[in-house]
Amino acid sequence: MSLNWNVGEIEGYKDLCWVPSGETLIDEDTGEEKESRYLSWQTNALIWASMSVGMASITEKNWREFYLRMKLDQTSMVHREAHIGQGDKLTAQDVFNHIGLHTNASSQTRAQFLKKLYKYEEEVHYRVFAEIEKGEEDEQK
Repeated sequence: MSLNWNVGEIEGYKDLCWVPSGETLIDEDTGEEKESRYLSWQTNALIWASMSVGMASITEKNWREFYLRMKLDQTSMVHREAHIGQGDKLTAQDVFNHIGLHTNASSQTRAQFLKKLYKYEEEVHYRVFAEIEKGEEDEQK
């Protein structure tokens, strides 16, 4: 399934979510020239982060939860720190500014989200745990 998104309900979305490319295009319908734009890295990162944090939209009620889930979820780090080489990181202000963003990402309760995080960490460390336990067995022989 594709990730669909809508930024139309974000206050000031035309300037916040879209960055001028410096190029002009010809509108196929009207024949008029207009400036080409592309999605800002912050908006793009939040769209993709919506999947890993299990929240399909950012609202006035949940923007703090969205941000905290991003901070907790290591799999969303790639999205939070999209331009890390340039020192750019998503901030709480970025999330707040994107109130009104909607995606078709699957939603998870906080309990489901935390359970997913725990399971991920448990799987990541399974091999380490097994090696430690194996080492103890070898010492007891």
